[in-house]
Amino acid sequence: EQKLRDAREQVAGLKVEEEQRRQANPLVRYLRSWYHQRVVALFLGIAGALVVLGPSTYVRCFTLSTGSLLGGLLASGYFYWLFTPWYGEPNIVPAYIDYVIALANGQGNFFAYFLWLVLLILAGVRWYLSLECSLYAIVDDLVMSDEARARLQLP
Repeated sequence: EQKLRDAREQVAGLKVEEEQRRQANPLVRYLRSWYHQRVVALFLGIAGALVVLGPSTYVRCFTLSTGSLLGGLLASGYFYWLFTPWYGEPNIVPAYIDYVIALANGQGNFFAYFLWLVLLILAGVRWYLSLECSLYAIVDDLVMSDEARARLQLP
């Protein structure tokens, strides 16, 4: 009788796992189907360790790619939240984070993914062309005439 209960629990657990696999987005299903999961885990673990312990060129590349990916996700998630009609309770506003998670899970709309892709491409072009975007100017970068410098020193 105990063996029968254990077998039923095991079958129930397998059914839950199968349901989770079926509901996962296509990318997650594809990644879960890889046979050599230990090799993938080792590779990604080393890649993560190199972010902390590796050369600065690797860190800059990783920061650029993950920062652009996350920044694009947050920005496109905002527009997805802003322009998606809400058909639920009129007094309850849906949470922004739910829309970001939906995008990350592959449940967004075409506009949100298109915007995310455009932002990623713009980040890559900005990096490739070495364009500096900043909200402030550093005084050391300013070229001033002698007359302007003299006026600046007066009280």
